Amino acid sequence: MQLPLLNFHTHSKNQHPHVFNITNSPCTNSEPLCYGLHPWYLDENWSFQLDQLKASFKKKIPLMIGEIGLDKLHGPKFEIQQDA
Repeated sequence: MQLPLLNFHTHSKNQHPHVFNITNSPCTNSEPLCYGLHPWYLDENWSFQLDQLKASFKKKIPLMIGEIGLDKLHGPKFEIQQDA
């Protein structure tokens, strides 16, 4: 049995039957959702952003919760990203 490949950060659909896609954007209500905080859009108020993210779980339960990721080349100070 071949395990499906997970494509969890895509902007387009792959129609291959062994690839499970989770689109980054735009998404529709029929697609599985994966929530997360992108490091480029964090600021000193990241805890408020996290609270908003948690509140969105009440509207629709996500398939997955993604990590925030870290980016030393773009976004806020690295310390802010680590704290978040």
